[in-house]
Amino acid sequence: MADSYLTSADIVKLNRVDLDIVIRNVLEATPFLNVAAARPVASDNFKYPRVSGLPTVGYRAVNDGVENVKSTFEQINVDLKYLDASFAVDIAAAKVDERGVDHLMALEALNHLRAAMRVVESNIFNTTSGGFTALPGLSTLSSLGDHCISAGGATASSQTSVYAIKMGADAYEVLWGEGGEISISPRMMVERAGSVSGRFWSYAHEISSYCAHKIGSDYAVHRLANVQTTLDDDDIAALLNTFPVGFDCDVLVMNRKAAKLLRESRTATNPTGQPAPLVESAFGKPVIVVDTIGNTEAVVA
Repeated sequence: MADSYLTSADIVKLNRVDLDIVIRNVLEATPFLNVAAARPVASDNFKYPRVSGLPTVGYRAVNDGVENVKSTFEQINVDLKYLDASFAVDIAAAKVDERGVDHLMALEALNHLRAAMRVVESNIFNTTSGGFTALPGLSTLSSLGDHCISAGGATASSQTSVYAIKMGADAYEVLWGEGGEISISPRMMVERAGSVSGRFWSYAHEISSYCAHKIGSDYAVHRLANVQTTLDDDDIAALLNTFPVGFDCDVLVMNRKAAKLLRESRTATNPTGQPAPLVESAFGKPVIVVDTIGNTEAVVA
C-alpha cells in the first residue's frame, strides 16, 4: 500500500468570515497541489537541515577501533512568497445579482482562490516573477545529469517535461505560511478610481497567504526533459531508474501533451488492436495530469 501524506487540503485552512468556501473545492483545478505532501510553517521563512554527507562506518579488528566520522548537514533557508488573491466588486454590480450579494461575493472569492492555487501550482513547474524557485530552476534539474535525463527532443521552445516526485518530510513538500492559513478579511467597502473618471464604492475581501515548496533531498524530484514528439514506457522506466534503491517516487506528473504521447505509444503496441485507455499510471506509479507544465520549454542540455 502506498504511503499517505498530509496534503494542502488537510493543511490549508480558511479563517471563517462571511464566506462559505471549502478548501477541497478550491483545489479542484490544481491536481498536483491536491495530492502533493504539504506542511504548515509558522511565519514567512522556513529553515531545515538536509543531509549533505553520510557518516563513515566499517569493520574493525579486536582491540582496535574505527574513526568516528559523523553525518554532515547543510541548513536550507526558504523564503515563502506572499500570495495575494484580493478582489473588489462594484456595489452596483453586486446589488443586481439575482441570488444576492452574498452569492456573488462567495463565487468571486472561490474563483480568486482557484486562480491563486493555479498560480502556486504553475510556479512549482515554471519560473514565475516574484515567486519561489521552480523545479526546473534547481541545480539538479536545470541540466542533464543524474537527476535529469532527456527524451530526445531537440527543437527550441517546443519541449515539455515529466517529473517523478517523492513526497514526505525528507523529500518534497508544499509549504504554507502563517500556520497554513489563507487569510480572508471580513467584507469591507472601499472607494476605487473609475476606469474613465471619478470614483465609486465596491465590496472587497483581502485574501492572502505565504507559500513555497521544500525539496528535502536531491533525490526528491527527478525530471525527464526534452519531451517533444514521442514518449513511451521505456522513457518512464529510464526516469524511474534514476532513483537509488530505497528512494522511489510516489507520483509522475505530466501535462496533456505528454499523457497523449504516452497513451499513443501504448495504443501502437496493444495486442487487442484497441486504443489504449487514458493514462492513469505507469509501473504502478499514479500519473497526475496537469495544465501547469508548458509545451514551450527550452531544450535542456
